Amino acid sequence: WIHPFIYSLSDYMAPTLEAAAGWIEEELIGKKCPIKGPEVMQTAMHHYLETQLSADHGMKELVGAYPHLANKAESICCAKN
Repeated sequence: WIHPFIYSLSDYMAPTLEAAAGWIEEELIGKKCPIKGPEVMQTAMHHYLETQLSADHGMKELVGAYPHLANKAESICCAKN
């Protein structure tokens, strides 16, 4: 099982270290695949906060217990709107 966040943020899920090295050499060094920037992570976090956090009771409780986390979550949500 691969967590959806990991899957969606990954360009390639290597079955072996050798396969990972080959993919890096071919795709990244060979410049066939663009390198994802921080906007990909921001988009994924925004999606989670807007659509999933309300159903993720453990995370919602954690965020609510720490004001700095709640402020950070709010700033991510607001940054996209």
